[in-house]
Amino acid sequence: MTEAENKKENREHLEMIRKAMDLIDDRVFLILNSVEIESARGWVAQFRRAHNELGEMITHLADLAGIQEDEE
Repeated sequence: MTEAENKKENREHLEMIRKAMDLIDDRVFLILNSVEIESARGWVAQFRRAHNELGEMITHLADLAGIQEDEE
């Protein structure tokens, strides 16, 4: 892989990480708003969903980091 291809791939990975971080930030905002507005029962369901989504994002980011380490 050429240096230009590596840089392009790194930019793509960074963009995916930025998008994941934006999703995490949005989800945290929604959870915090639901705590103030909804009952505990509604909050628990949202928290579980958010927890699962965040786990998937973190796994994906870890996979990207693993790919990056393997290339080095």
